[in-house]
Amino acid sequence: MRIIIFGMKGVGKSTIARALAKRLDYTYADTDLIIEKQYNKDNNKTKLPFRQIFAKHGRAYFNKLEEKAIQEISKKDNIVISVGGSTLFNKKNYITLKTNSKVKSIFIHLTADKKTLLKRIMRRGIPPFLDDKDPKRSLSTLLKQRVPRYRELSDYMVSTTNKTVSEIISKIISKLPLNN
Repeated sequence: MRIIIFGMKGVGKSTIARALAKRLDYTYADTDLIIEKQYNKDNNKTKLPFRQIFAKHGRAYFNKLEEKAIQEISKKDNIVISVGGSTLFNKKNYITLKTNSKVKSIFIHLTADKKTLLKRIMRRGIPPFLDDKDPKRSLSTLLKQRVPRYRELSDYMVSTTNKTVSEIISKIISKLPLNN
């Protein structure tokens, strides 16, 4: 089984995916980290984290790297994959993850309320996808655009607001068709 964890930045995708993979004894993969590793390998003079790769080169360049990362991990089984907030809006990425092998894919949409999201997102400063003059309004606009699409793409939705990692993992596992 391939479990894809997605949602807005700040919902806890990487933390939850890593913990879920550990609990299930699955491989963990994070597309942002794969992009970062590949970019830094190809550009050995310039080491950048994924946020700076996006800021420096723009969305189109980042999307190409993301497609390559998705292609790389889409054939694997027994894996939990954390994907970026807009990764699945690229139809090619969604279809690749959904159909690229005989492995069943389960799409888990993590959610959090707007106040929680803004607090978590702002911990590291304003990301490039939010308007630095009014990040709260910008986040509201982004949520209105993304949440309906997230719902369409998900097999299950799980809230992370006011929940521990253990509670979230238990909720996700209760939804999975495990043969244990």
